[in-house]
Amino acid sequence: MGLVFTGNPPTFSGEITAEVPTATYSGISSDDASTSINPYTGQGPGAGGAGQTTSEIEVERAGGPPTDPDFTGVVALLHFDAADGSTVFTDSSNTGLNFVNAGTPTISTDESQFGGSSGLFIKPGEATRADADAALSLSDTDFTIEAWVFYLTSAVGTNGIGGTGTLQGSFGAWMRILSNNTVQIFIGRGIGPTAVITSAAISRDTWTHIAFTFVTATDTMELWIDGVSAGTTTTTLDPVATNCVIGRQYSETSGQALTDGDFEGYIDDFRITKGVARYTENFTPPTEAFPDE
Repeated sequence: MGLVFTGNPPTFSGEITAEVPTATYSGISSDDASTSINPYTGQGPGAGGAGQTTSEIEVERAGGPPTDPDFTGVVALLHFDAADGSTVFTDSSNTGLNFVNAGTPTISTDESQFGGSSGLFIKPGEATRADADAALSLSDTDFTIEAWVFYLTSAVGTNGIGGTGTLQGSFGAWMRILSNNTVQIFIGRGIGPTAVITSAAISRDTWTHIAFTFVTATDTMELWIDGVSAGTTTTTLDPVATNCVIGRQYSETSGQALTDGDFEGYIDDFRITKGVARYTENFTPPTEAFPDE
C-alpha cells in the first residue's frame, strides 16, 4: 500500500518501507545480539549500557568486507596469502612491519586455514622477524597474540610460534609448543624470571587456534586453545620488547636462538592486537580470516 493523502491540510495514511543495511556479528552471544546494536555504526550496547562493546565483536555489513572495531590496535597481521613458494611475508596491520626471513620459510598452498595458503616453517633455521618498532611494545597495556597453527608430526623439541622480543634484556610475550605437544605462553626476557602457562596436549597435523591475552587491570595472562581457556596466572612482568618474530623460540637462559626452537609446520593469520584483550570468556574460534580494516 502506498501513501494516501486526504483532507486540508492533508494528512496521510499507509506505510513506508525502506531497505536498511544488515549486520552480522562474530564472537557475540545470542543474548547480546539484540536490537540495541546499531546496524549503521556497529555500535553495541557497551557504552552506557550492559553487554558487549564494539571491541568484543567483529562487524560485517551486507555488501562489504568484515571490519574490526579494534583494528587501530592491530600492530602485526600476517595472512600468509601469496603465490606458492613466495618468501615475502606481508604485514597487513597499521604498522606495516618489514619482515626479514632467517633461512627460507615460504608461502605454501599445501595447507591453509583461510585464503588458500599459509606460512611454512621447517627446522632448523627458518623464521621471519620484524626489526624494532615502538608500536610492538606491549608494556602496561592489554593485548592479544593469536594464530592458527598446523603442527607437523615430524616436529621435535620446542617449537616457537611467535611473539615479541628476541635477545635477553627486554621482556617479551611468546607462544610455543613443547615436545610433549603442550602449548605454553610466557612473558620473559631470555634470562631471569618468567611467567608461564601450560596447556594440555594438542593434536598434530590439524589446525588449532591459539591465543594469549593479558589484562592489565588484574595483571592476568590467559591461554586459549580453540576458544577454551587453558589456564590463567598473574604477573607484574612487563613485556617492553619491540621486536616481532614468527616461527622461532629463544632460549630462556642465554637469550639466543635455540637450535631446536624453530617451528615445524604451518602458521596462518598471525595477529597481535595492542590495547585489547579480545577474549575474556570461552568463544567460538574465528570462522574467517581476520579483517584488514
